[in-house]
Amino acid sequence: MPGHIAVPALGSARDRPSTLSKEVLQGVLRGDLGCDGLIVSDALDMGGARQNAWDGKVAVAAVRASVDMLLVPPDALVAYQSVLRGVERGDIPFARIDSAVRRILEAKARVGLHRNRTIDLKALPLRVAEPVFADRLDRLFDKTITLVKNERDLLPFAGAAPPRILLVDFVFSNDRDSEPDIFAEELERRAATLRRIRLTPRTAPTRAKEIRPQDGEVALLASSELLIPSENNLGTNAARDRCMTPRSSQEV
Repeated sequence: MPGHIAVPALGSARDRPSTLSKEVLQGVLRGDLGCDGLIVSDALDMGGARQNAWDGKVAVAAVRASVDMLLVPPDALVAYQSVLRGVERGDIPFARIDSAVRRILEAKARVGLHRNRTIDLKALPLRVAEPVFADRLDRLFDKTITLVKNERDLLPFAGAAPPRILLVDFVFSNDRDSEPDIFAEELERRAATLRRIRLTPRTAPTRAKEIRPQDGEVALLASSELLIPSENNLGTNAARDRCMTPRSSQEV
């Protein structure tokens, strides 16, 4: 899943998000990295994808760039019709559609959707909370997050002088403003002091000016959500412990 971020260093235009960039998806992801898997766009109703082009043009650009599945287009019919016209005009090679369909069908076959095309949504939370999925979640945590820089040897949190932390937490929904946060709670346990600023669409205009580290504070910017079935929190504690107590200063 490419993000809606421009990466000019990879040859893409300064105002072109990676989701729509042939240089990033074909050149780097497919070419340099040798990825032949399914590419799913980030949500196409986000401003980062829509700000410089009409929604239909965005859908066409994403498919041309090598996106196989278009996630959350603002209008699915507009996206479909635009891609169809793009193929008919020759803007999108038919081979591009053929390869996308092949990858989608292969992904469906791997999880058995060609045998069972319906899902019981009510039973889904218990299904994904089974131990086999918790184990996969643990392995994903092990491989997903890598610390690239560790200036001032801040990680792991250990030693006689715990850091003073300013946590700036971006939450993209007003109704989540008061939810508890395991990440903040664990930071508070390990930090000398923790000053937290939670920004929502409602509070950001007035609280943004508070984002200024005080003497000796380390600023952390966070914006993430972890979906764990409410009926069973298998894997949560182990994942949290690995994130907060890394095995070395190069991994968190």
